[in-house]
Amino acid sequence: TPAPDTPAPDTPAPDTPAPDTPAPDTPAPDTPAPDTPAPDTPAPDTPAPDTPAPDTPAPDTPAPDTPAPDTPAPDTPAPDTPAPDTPAPDTPAPDTPAPDTPAPDTPAPDTPAPDTPAPDTPAPNTPAPDTPAPDTPAPDTPAPDTPAPDTPAP
Repeated sequence: TPAPDTPAPDTPAPDTPAPDTPAPDTPAPDTPAPDTPAPDTPAPDTPAPDTPAPDTPAPDTPAPDTPAPDTPAPDTPAPDTPAPDTPAPDTPAPDTPAPDTPAPDTPAPDTPAPDTPAPDTPAPNTPAPDTPAPDTPAPDTPAPDTPAPDTPAP
């Protein structure tokens, strides 16, 4: 007796989502770059070569001996200029004034004034007025009334 052909049940697998696990946020380490100073390499002190300038003498070139040209002077005749006909000047006779003879300066005689003395008039003898001094009475000032101290008999 053949076994019955029983198909296996078609059971779908459960759809289980994978858990959403975030990756951990691990910051990168802050590693500073090493401060490596550049090496202080001095430049080499190379002196410039002392090359003397060449001593080249200037060429001795003689100046050319050029003769001056022999130019004859032109033969120019002098102009025939007639002498001018200049009439004699009409010079009038000078008008000579008569001399101005001043009258003689006769000084007046120096007659001194007579020396008349002033009269000697004496000053009048006027007596001073006899003015009597005013008769001013002395003020009548009473003596102060000072009582004698009351001294008890011992």
